[in-house]
Amino acid sequence: MFSSTGIAYARGMLNGELCHIDAETIIEGDLFVFCGELTIAGRVEGSVLGGARIAVITGHVEGSIYLFGGELDVSGTIGKDIHYAGLIMNVEPTVTFEHERGSIISANFSNTIHSGSVVPGNITNLGYQLVVDGIVGGELNFWGSALDISGSVGEDVFATVGNAESTGTSSQIETLLIPFFDVELNDPGLVITETGTITGTLDYTGPTAGMIQGEVKEGVIYTSTTPELGGTPVQQSARSLQRYLGVVLREFTSLAFIGVLCVSFIPRYMQTPVRLLQMRPLSSLGIGLLSFILSFPIVVIIAVISLILILLLSLLPLDNVVLFSGIVLGLANIGGASIFYFTAIYITRVVVALALGRFLLRVLIRQRLILEESSWRYLALSMAFGVVLLSILGAIPVIGWGFNALALFLGLGAILSALRMQYRKLRNNTPPPRTPMTMTRFTPDMMPQLPYLPEQARQFAPPLIDESPGLDGPGMDNLPEGFNWWGEND
Repeated sequence: MFSSTGIAYARGMLNGELCHIDAETIIEGDLFVFCGELTIAGRVEGSVLGGARIAVITGHVEGSIYLFGGELDVSGTIGKDIHYAGLIMNVEPTVTFEHERGSIISANFSNTIHSGSVVPGNITNLGYQLVVDGIVGGELNFWGSALDISGSVGEDVFATVGNAESTGTSSQIETLLIPFFDVELNDPGLVITETGTITGTLDYTGPTAGMIQGEVKEGVIYTSTTPELGGTPVQQSARSLQRYLGVVLREFTSLAFIGVLCVSFIPRYMQTPVRLLQMRPLSSLGIGLLSFILSFPIVVIIAVISLILILLLSLLPLDNVVLFSGIVLGLANIGGASIFYFTAIYITRVVVALALGRFLLRVLIRQRLILEESSWRYLALSMAFGVVLLSILGAIPVIGWGFNALALFLGLGAILSALRMQYRKLRNNTPPPRTPMTMTRFTPDMMPQLPYLPEQARQFAPPLIDESPGLDGPGMDNLPEGFNWWGEND
């Protein structure tokens, strides 16, 4: 438990189950927190960064808030912006933003802007529901399921909402959350009550139209995500074909773009996994499937270990080291996971597309081509054929995901096999460690060494063979007169 009263706590680091900053306390600079329950009633002369299971801010934060956790209640004074990732966020009526464009950016399950509260800037929210009963001075962006506006929005509203006809889902989720959090969930869909006002345009997307009773001054733009039903069989077939071709075009565009980059910049590295895929497809499939399944717990374990390291470092009075370590570990975890899953989703399918294209060229039109398999034109043509085929198969309704999953596992296994082979090659080419030697005054400065690899031995010229006996060896100065060496006749 940590409690600070009536002093200037210059270290700016809080950790523990209970973290409380009284109203008389002043925190100099930024405040880093890793707490179970966090209460800030004092003054922070900087930003608040970290995580807390439950955070209550009633004091004054001169900078911004960067928090993750279970619940955040803000009712004090905020200098700049609020950034939050968690479950529940409540902006109380007494909140005050000092900056004229103070905004809220959040990714959480439920976000409520209570009546009487004023957010002068924009609100950007990703989650299940966003309830706006207060005043938003700027733009509102929402991606989720339920959006309820009973207050006012000063600019445009862009939203993606759920199906208003799917009732009962919110009550089931609410039942699960009641033992832990006090939250009331709304049904999916868009609702603008009679007191709701939007000064700009309302542009929203969803399966069903929303209930708009308030005022939207610049008009409403609604885009339905529900496929059109009815019409003649020809019209239905045309719509289905149009959707299918749209998916094919999207898949082809993404795979072709990444494939051209790979063939242009790393053609040699692309050919190795392709050869392994052609020689050992079952092995590649097994390795890829197992690696993809194990990647999820590995990512979680690495994230937990990184968090534990940050918590251990936070015990040291080295704020800069803790901040730098947290940033480095965070970037390493996010970057490593992003690279792995980007490779798994895109690069792996590009490898499979290249293998499919090679197979098609060899089987169908190999006799008509006068191109070497290592040339860039051959690789580009193979990539084009493979990407087209994979896009067509992967976009097939119902079974298309199976082709994409198969391509993902095959390509991932081939790439990992190529990396393992390259690692073994580098390990075998590593020179053995030199034998330690005790130096004496009789030891020469440079000890002669034989080359440890045949490749290095070939770099040296062979020794000259002198078949004539030397005359400067031991005993050569006292030979009898007329001596012509052994085995030679006069």
